[in-house]
Amino acid sequence: DALCNGLHAVLKPTLEFGVVPVAILCSEETKSKVLSVTRGTTKKLFVLTFGELDPGIRVEQIGLWGLATR
Repeated sequence: DALCNGLHAVLKPTLEFGVVPVAILCSEETKSKVLSVTRGTTKKLFVLTFGELDPGIRVEQIGLWGLATR
């Protein structure tokens, strides 16, 4: 639940401004977990690994989302 709330907080300003598409970049090892958490969050969200990203596409970071250790 905290992961979904954190994701929503990171994405909200961007989606309100109509900036699409939005993608989460992650490692191959974490992609399936990220997909399971993000499923159903928004229709404008893509999950890609760094290896799947075309090097010719400009990427702009809009935030960071992840687990914090305590």
